Amino acid sequence: MQKIVEIAQSEYISLFLGNLIVKKENKKVTIPTRDIDVLVFENARTTMSIALINKLIEEKTNVIICDNKHNPIAQILAINGYYDNKVFLWQINWNDSFRNNVWNELIKLKIYNTWFILEELNLISDCNTQFKEWIEDVIHGDIKNIEAQVARFSFKILFGKKFKRERDTEECTNLYLNYSYTILNSFIARHLVSKGLDNRIGLKHKSFNNFFALACDVMEPLRPLMDIFVYKQIIRNENSVNFKQFKEKLFIYFYETYVLIQGKKTKIIDYIDLIITSIIQQETIMDLKVSEICE
Repeated sequence: MQKIVEIAQSEYISLFLGNLIVKKENKKVTIPTRDIDVLVFENARTTMSIALINKLIEEKTNVIICDNKHNPIAQILAINGYYDNKVFLWQINWNDSFRNNVWNELIKLKIYNTWFILEELNLISDCNTQFKEWIEDVIHGDIKNIEAQVARFSFKILFGKKFKRERDTEECTNLYLNYSYTILNSFIARHLVSKGLDNRIGLKHKSFNNFFALACDVMEPLRPLMDIFVYKQIIRNENSVNFKQFKEKLFIYFYETYVLIQGKKTKIIDYIDLIITSIIQQETIMDLKVSEICE
C-alpha cells in the first residue's frame, strides 16, 4: 500500500540510495521513496535536499507544503508530465465550443453527484424534478450559472440555512471544506501533469494568477464527495473530530473509500483518473455518475 507521510517535526530530510531519510535529534527514519504517494510538510523549519526533490518528482509523489496554520499553500509538480507533446498540442487548440461542451458535462456531473450525496444522507426527498431541471438548464458553458445555484442549495441542506461559504476563515466547517478541496485539487493537478496536460490552460477558469486553472475545472464533479466527507466528520460526529484527525482520515478516504461507477467499485483517487481520461478521449463524462459509496 502506498504511504502518506507527514513531516511535522523533523528539521532535515534527505535522499540516500532511493530512500527518504528523516532526521530529528538523534533519531533517523528511512522510507523507500517508491512507497510514498503523498508527502506533506507541516514544519516550516524543515530543510530538504535538491536530490530528494528530484527523486520525488521522478516517483510522481504528491508533495504538499503547508503554512504555519497547517493549510496547504504550495505543491511541487514536474513541468513536463510526459514527453510526447501530442496531448499538449491538442490542449492549446481547444476552441470555445469544446471548452463549453466539456464544462457543461463537468457541471452536469457535479449536479448529479450533489443530488446523489444529498439522497444518500437522506437529507432531501421529492427533489428529482428540480435536479433534472437544473441538469437540463446547463447550456452554453453554464451561461445561467446553474452550478452556483445548486452549490448554494446543497450547502444550506448540508450545513444549515445560516451557513456561508468563506475561504480565508478559521470557522470549522469552512476550514475543513477548504482543506479538502485543496488536497483534492493537488491530486487532480498531479494526474493532469501525468497525462501530459498543462494545469495553466483551463476550460472555464481563466486567470493569469491561477496556475491550476484546469485542476480547478476538473475538480467540480468531485467536490460533492468532499462535501459528504466533511458532513460526516462534523455533523454526524458532532464536531468531535479535531483538525489533525480530520486530515488523517481525509487522506485515507481518498485511498480506501470506493465509489460505484458504471457498476464497478473504484477508489476515489482512481475516480479522478477516470474523469481526466474521459476528457482526453472525448467520451461522455456524465457516464461517470456515482451510484454508491462503499465504505
